[in-house]
Amino acid sequence: MHAREIELKLELASSDARRLGRLPALKGRSAPPVGLRAVYYDTPRGILRRAGYSLRVRRSGDLWLQTLKHRANGDGILFDRNEWEKKVAGMKPDFRALGSTPLARLLSGRSLRKLLAPRFEVQVERRSWTVRRGASEIEVVLDEGEAVAGGRSERVCEVELELKQGDKSALFDLAREFADAIPLRIGVRSKAERGYALANGRSARAGRATKAEPLGLEPGMPVAEAFASVVTNCLRHFRMNERAVERERDPDALHQARVAMRRLRSAMSLFRPAVAGAEHERIGAEFRWFTGHLGTARNLDVFTARLPSRFGVFQSAAEIRLRAALADRRMRAWHKAVEVVGSARLRRLLLDLVAWVETGDWRLRAQAAAPIDAFAGSQVSKRWTKVRKHGAGLGDLDEERLHDLRIHVKKLRYAEEFFVGLAPSAEDRERRRSAIAALSELQDSLGAINDIATARGLIESLGLTRRSERGLATRLLRRSGSAEEYLEKACTAFARLEATAEAV
Repeated sequence: MHAREIELKLELASSDARRLGRLPALKGRSAPPVGLRAVYYDTPRGILRRAGYSLRVRRSGDLWLQTLKHRANGDGILFDRNEWEKKVAGMKPDFRALGSTPLARLLSGRSLRKLLAPRFEVQVERRSWTVRRGASEIEVVLDEGEAVAGGRSERVCEVELELKQGDKSALFDLAREFADAIPLRIGVRSKAERGYALANGRSARAGRATKAEPLGLEPGMPVAEAFASVVTNCLRHFRMNERAVERERDPDALHQARVAMRRLRSAMSLFRPAVAGAEHERIGAEFRWFTGHLGTARNLDVFTARLPSRFGVFQSAAEIRLRAALADRRMRAWHKAVEVVGSARLRRLLLDLVAWVETGDWRLRAQAAAPIDAFAGSQVSKRWTKVRKHGAGLGDLDEERLHDLRIHVKKLRYAEEFFVGLAPSAEDRERRRSAIAALSELQDSLGAINDIATARGLIESLGLTRRSERGLATRLLRRSGSAEEYLEKACTAFARLEATAEAV
């Protein structure tokens, strides 16, 4: 049976799971809990996954159900997937049951079928409810259990809101109602993704900093679909670093979380002509609040990293006071950053962001349905013009104008990264990647100059009352490079960037 699955995934702590069934919308409506065991199949090289499919056979009691899933509509935040399900005789894939699916052609050869093997399992206890809101019907599913692969496991505790009929906005109305009572976070990974990560030796529990994933925009896709894909990519980037910020207080993860938010804000600016409105402005203002707190902790991390790890074998009183003042300020900034990352305000903001991207009135505009190609070309061209204009005479710019140039360079770099997949040829994509590399070097050099200027303000804010202490901090800071050295590097990178101008 072929169906379309539209699902909003929410994550919660195991300690909050039992509270879900006591909420007014669900109380007294639960079906009996059932145990489910699902085995996911693929080839050793992940041919199904690379083609965008997941294939599982799930057992519930004496019933076996084979399910094939494939994303139906780009990489939006909702899990919008085509789904083919059929009862089968056991836990092994039934190729006859796949005969009417798009996977039949991929698996037409016997050699490939023989390569299919279990890659991982997901075992959960499932509770489910049906909620009706007006003309909409929503299935609420709570899954608690684990994904297991190669001797590794990861805890699964998530709520899935699947739209059976009606309007997508009903999903978000119900999600907000739940989120007002229970700490819920937007889910960005399917169970299949968790299992594949474990099978490949990775797990979110490792608490490592994670860079942004490649973004797969395609020529001709609608502007609305492209924007949803970009926002999803940024949101995944943030959520994949969130745990390491909260639990590990990892400076690299904080940096990546901040980069994710900067990319998101750049996307909001980049797509403004298509999505502008009151909700766009409100959400943008809320993200400025959030990134401000991340920025304070990150600035102190950078300042600390620029100082020698040891000031001297025999530390002076000034060195001791400087180290103590810096450690205290950094601890307080990190405490605030962790607090806002785990705050109800941020959880609600991300839920509002997803709801607006998926169901906002801006989607009704003609521009939202237009192909992304011309829109992307126009927006990138505008940002190139600003970079060239603000970068003229780079070697003679003052701090304020260097800061302005850095902002324009950052916006252009993210725009190029978002849209590089739209390039019409491999040669053009390579030119764009060369431009991105030059932009990255330029942004890093301008960022180092900005860090030095920021460090001067931090020194003043540390409350060091003695001239010897402030002088010591300034001298130590100079050891890691001067603004003049970084400006020279910026000029070299800008010259490289100008040489790639034909990439636009």
